[in-house]
Amino acid sequence: MLLASGRDLEAAAIQRRFELQLCAAARRGPRALEPLLLASSQHAGVPTGLVSAGCRAVGGSAEQALPGMVVIHCSQLAIGLVDSLLNDDRAVHLSSFGSRERADLALAAQSAALGALGELGSLVEPLTLRLAQMGMETALGRSKSVDAAATEDALWEVLRLRTQPAFTAALYLGARLGGADPPLAHSLSEIGADLGLLCHVNDDIARALDRERQTAWRRPGANLVLRFAAEVAHPGRERFRQLLPAAVEDAAARREATELVAASGAFSYCLYQVVQLADRARRQIASRAPIPEPLQEFVESHLEGVHHLLAAAHAEEGGASRPSSPATPPASRLVDGRH
Repeated sequence: MLLASGRDLEAAAIQRRFELQLCAAARRGPRALEPLLLASSQHAGVPTGLVSAGCRAVGGSAEQALPGMVVIHCSQLAIGLVDSLLNDDRAVHLSSFGSRERADLALAAQSAALGALGELGSLVEPLTLRLAQMGMETALGRSKSVDAAATEDALWEVLRLRTQPAFTAALYLGARLGGADPPLAHSLSEIGADLGLLCHVNDDIARALDRERQTAWRRPGANLVLRFAAEVAHPGRERFRQLLPAAVEDAAARREATELVAASGAFSYCLYQVVQLADRARRQIASRAPIPEPLQEFVESHLEGVHHLLAAAHAEEGGASRPSSPATPPASRLVDGRH
């Protein structure tokens, strides 16, 4: 559930209103758009939830955030559909759609986002411009290749360009819907750059450990965990490189490669990055958000999420139940010999 919390009844009511507004946004689109929006709302992306957090961080309510959540959710679905076409990666809720249908649905979802902006009253014009800015920044970010980044600094810059548009826009929309003036909304939105990277690192860890889908293994240079194991000097690097071509289809090769990843220090590197990003985000939230708790909860939930992922992986290797958070950076840099 999108807004799961200790207040289950309130969260369920907000979820239902969110779904009703998604249905309204989809009513003039292809027949498949409404059920697709509803199915995806059960695992709505992080930027959608950030609209609510941003709204509550300036004194607004989850109810006030709903129109902005619909806008961001529809936009993110459109981007996800395009990504699934480019990467031939069909998530469960997209598995029944062919390429042509997904292309049509991407256009319909983006149009639904634009239509939902019409529900924003006096904020229509500034928030339409902000959504347009998000779209242009998203296209720019996706034009940059993670695989082609030749240095570690270049890699992180590409990742920032690719992740920050939706996160900064979500916080801006949420803050404005909560009553913030443009300067406060802009200040709050800047926290989204680090939050986007935090979520990206979490996602890369999850994809590297995913036993069901081999998305990360098809493009190891685009995944922080696998790229570290392939490029940084460690005893198993050459064997890991040998296993990569077979790891997509061969479960035994993938299992051996995953063991080499764990021994390479890749998870420690990623955990260190998560801790640093979380610390920076906490400081920004404390100094910029009038009501910091909603955004602080977001950061803590993602820290806990990455710890659970790594603890599970560590337990499978017979190690301690929970890996420690490194206070200092790992000795190896990500792009070995090229920084």
